[in-house]
Amino acid sequence: MPGFVPKMSDRDDVKKSICFLLHKIDTPMTTGDLNVIFQSVEVDYFLLSDALSDLAEAKSVLMSGNRVSITDKGRQVCETFGNDIPLTFKKALLAAAIEYLPTAVSVGGCECRYEKRDSGYEVIFGIRDRELTVLMLSLHVSDEEQAKAITDNINSDPVGMYKRITDVLCTHTDVRNEANIDKYL
Repeated sequence: MPGFVPKMSDRDDVKKSICFLLHKIDTPMTTGDLNVIFQSVEVDYFLLSDALSDLAEAKSVLMSGNRVSITDKGRQVCETFGNDIPLTFKKALLAAAIEYLPTAVSVGGCECRYEKRDSGYEVIFGIRDRELTVLMLSLHVSDEEQAKAITDNINSDPVGMYKRITDVLCTHTDVRNEANIDKYL
């Protein structure tokens, strides 16, 4: 993360920053994802919640359950006011997002389903980045209740699931690449 990051306490600045992040990442995020990312750059939870409510009311973001996506109006906010956000804050925000959501920038599709097999059920979870398969996971479970619970959990946050899987697999190695934040600015 970059050195000094100015503390953001102005509601309008937080609204601009939310639009900036959703526009640059270009994928819906959960309110939990946004909370984790913005807390890492010291934006208060209540300030973030109020800013999200304002943006939803103004139709700059669309909130569906706990999912938040940017609208054309929100993109326009970003284009008009994006330069008002300090560069150090933009970099810190993108670094936090890319660290927290490693596939959010490029994941083209996620699918999780389950199928009946002779000896139980198979849960199939896949993430694609255009034509490239990023992750393919198959898990055998004994009954439909387990299969449905696992499928529902994965479908509620597939990017988070991918992050947790890669975190476990990469915990004791140096295989993580440092993100090139500047390409997203």
